This record gives sequence, structure tokens and C-alpha cells, in this order.
Amino acid sequence: MASITDVTIGATSTSIIAAADWKTLGSPVYLQNESDEIITLTISGADTKDLDPGEPQHVLPGQIVTGTAVGGAALLQIYQGIIPTNETAAKAIAAAVVPANLIGTIVVVSATGAAAIAATTASTKRFRLIAVTCHLDAGPTTSENFTVTLDALDGAAYDTVLLAIDPSLVAAQDIVYIPDEALIVEAGDQVAVAYANTDTGTYGVRIVIEEF
Repeated sequence: MASITDVTIGATSTSIIAAADWKTLGSPVYLQNESDEIITLTISGADTKDLDPGEPQHVLPGQIVTGTAVGGAALLQIYQGIIPTNETAAKAIAAAVVPANLIGTIVVVSATGAAAIAATTASTKRFRLIAVTCHLDAGPTTSENFTVTLDALDGAAYDTVLLAIDPSLVAAQDIVYIPDEALIVEAGDQVAVAYANTDTGTYGVRIVIEEF
């Protein structure tokens, strides 16, 4: 576990993580109260939580965090990597869910046909990729990859293949991609699905995202 920095929390609202900080912060990020008093966190401007002494708090990419401490001068540390290995931390990991203030709008991009697949999101917001599914009416026999790619706003140098699978290896008619962990991308990023579909199987593709 690596401590990135520490922040002194005052009696009035103190900025802990601003929107611009996510350009350099990694994921996951944890906050830990290193003082003897309670620190009240405000996450993304709406959700509040009282952080007890020694207690950690999981922070999702994109969340804006401020804090106050009644007595002032309370120390809060920002960690990147594995959360401290103690009982309180373990409970925090087990309880970590997407906060209510980050529950957004479900958007489904769907496409069907019997030619090459070229489906992509067209979101203008920050979003989380929930799942990509594809059904083919017959198992393909031509060897070629079905790909799911992050099309990065920052340019081609940052485009990343999230999934590459050859369904002909097992004549698969169903392909399902669900990220192992929350995959949240910045506004302007897109997710693209491509498949040459040389065997011209009739397909149904869905890309499901949650916009914030």
C-alpha cells in the first residue's frame, strides 16, 4: 500500500479530491482517518459519511470529496493500492458498493444484422461499462476475433482492447463480457464492438452502460 499524500482537515469545508485530481490518481483510492476525531466527508457534493478514527473509505474514480472536522487540524491520508489490512478495512471492502449519488441512467446500445459488426456507444457523459452481449444464430467456423475496445478521448495511443475472443474455436453462439471490477471512463470515451462476421451469422449485440 502506498500513501499518496495527507490532507489536514479544518473546521470548514476542505477539498480532499477534486475532479482534476483524477487525471493523476489511480484506482482504487482509499481515504483513512489518521486523527483522534471524526471527519465528516461529503462525497460528490451529496453523500455524507462520518469517518471514525482509523476508519478507511473507498473512493470511486470521478468522485469529488471534501471534509470537515469539528476540532479542525484532523489528519486524513490518501492511499493508493491495497487498503490497510485490519478488521475495519476488511469490513469497508466488503461493504463497498456504488454510492446512491453515483447511480445513473442505464443506456443500451443495440444492433442487429448479418454483416460485419461495428457497434459503439455515443455517450457525452462519464459512464460505467456494465456488459457487452452478442448472440449469433449459428456457431461461426471462420477464425477471427470478436473485440471490445475502449476508444479513448485522449487519442489512439490510449485505445485499449478490453476483450478479444475467437468464437469459432468452440462455435460459440453467445458472447458475454462483464468487467471484473467497475470500469468507469471519462466523458468522451466510447466502447466499440467489432467482428468481421465472415460467416454472415445473424447477430444481436447490446452494449449496456450507466451514465453519470
